[in-house]
Amino acid sequence: MASIERTAYPQFKRNPVVRELVAAYTPTDAELAFITESARQPGHRLTLAMLLKSFQRLGYFPAIDDVPAAVVRHLRNALRYRVQIKPADIAPNKRYRYFQRIRNYLQVRAYADGGLDVAARAIHEAAAVMDNPADLINVAIEQLVRDRIELPAFSALDRLARRIRTLVNGRYFALIDARLTADEKQRLDELLVVTDARLAGDSQFQAMLADLNDNGLAVQVESGTLPDVPVDNALAASQAARGFAPDLVVGIGGGSCLDMAKCVALLLTHGGQPQDYYGELKVPGPILPLIAMPTTAGTGSEVTPVAVLSDSARSLKVGISSPHLVPTAAICDPDLTLSCPPGLTAIAGADALTHAIEAFTAIRRPVTATLTQERVFVGKNALSDQFALTAIRLLWQGLERACRTGADADARAQVMQGALFAGLAFGVAGTAAAHAIQYPVGALTHTAHGAGVACLMPWVMEWNRPAIAPELAQIAEAMGLASADEVIPAVRSLFSRIGIPETLSGLGLPEDQIGWVADQSCGIERLIQNNPRPIDRADMTRLLQAAFSGDARILQ
Repeated sequence: MASIERTAYPQFKRNPVVRELVAAYTPTDAELAFITESARQPGHRLTLAMLLKSFQRLGYFPAIDDVPAAVVRHLRNALRYRVQIKPADIAPNKRYRYFQRIRNYLQVRAYADGGLDVAARAIHEAAAVMDNPADLINVAIEQLVRDRIELPAFSALDRLARRIRTLVNGRYFALIDARLTADEKQRLDELLVVTDARLAGDSQFQAMLADLNDNGLAVQVESGTLPDVPVDNALAASQAARGFAPDLVVGIGGGSCLDMAKCVALLLTHGGQPQDYYGELKVPGPILPLIAMPTTAGTGSEVTPVAVLSDSARSLKVGISSPHLVPTAAICDPDLTLSCPPGLTAIAGADALTHAIEAFTAIRRPVTATLTQERVFVGKNALSDQFALTAIRLLWQGLERACRTGADADARAQVMQGALFAGLAFGVAGTAAAHAIQYPVGALTHTAHGAGVACLMPWVMEWNRPAIAPELAQIAEAMGLASADEVIPAVRSLFSRIGIPETLSGLGLPEDQIGWVADQSCGIERLIQNNPRPIDRADMTRLLQAAFSGDARILQ
């Protein structure tokens, strides 16, 4: 079932403010006359007013008990009734008469009066280009509103969307299957699954593999993925799979599993070693088709053009960046994250929020005819900004809840969607100083990437503050904060509440290594140049000292 919060299905705001009550729930003189003419008793008039104004707001008739108390009080005052007047508990036959009077007054049709056909037709047309049930439901809602038809219960739209989606997808599958030759079908039947040892040993995973085999697919599993993907690990996995010659690679697991799958698909296609492709735009062409299925919500690797590896010879993480690394498809099911422990949920989600903030505050590069041939990360633009702000809003709403209550499906969905949008944002805009600093810090402290970038993010934002005032105001709005000045303290507080260290000393960085970290960070020019405020070696040292000691005055 699609989450109602992920759709445009109208719902009451539980605690509307006065201006919202005045704007949405104040009856006009004509409406007051209609209410007076349609009901005699004060309690019945109050009930009728609640149904009328709620329908105007929602597009359907709610249960009387679901109307927020603030709305009831506002309407009682608008009708000039004393506080003793309560909504009448009306009989079903009278309630339906009220419904019909309101429909006639507003000139809308009941859903039973042709609404099903309208919704089904809209969903069927949209299913040709959309697959997400929430998107299909939104299309139906939009068409029903446009045609002035009452909305049905959300569950009715959800069932309808899923039924039509299944029918349309089945039809497309049949068409594709009919056009494939026997040889083409055979070549699609050899599947390499890249994961880690923990997931490979899971009983449900084993059952899935058995089902694939029962249906004629030849499946080989590469379960040797290690944290941070050592270069030798990726090379060995590709060599082990070369004899199998898969036609499709599926990466299942956390960010390391997805990055491993990217590297394996790359090496199986173009040969060589991972070192041959370090940096940007070194991949010569498309790689094997790749499906990414994240089981954590953080890296966004399922939609990004980068794979990160650890190279012991360099004592740092390295990246392979190319548009050819973007997976062919991403299957993001928040249910796969329900078993993530709070610590992993926090680190991954904090990484995602850092991606979104750095992408949104990155520099905007001049558009040239050769920009996309010169850089993978071309700088922020209008599209990446929307992805980033959406990610910030979703993660702000869901991350702490997901850490606190792992079974909260809605929070898990918000975090996974937020991580996805953050990946789409930084896949265009890139990241900046927080990520540049984390690479040497992570090498020294052996701490999780997400913990490092999240620890650094408030301090980097503090350094960037003079250059990102407009962006901070927009972030404040996305978070529901009163002003831009609240953003950095709010981010720091959120990270602290979910267990992220607030300082580099708390992360375990030796103080005598600050100089080395400053040198290494400034050397990662691709990220430093993406930072909205220039930062040289002396500035970097000050920033690190502030982040180490927890004293923001050092940055003033």
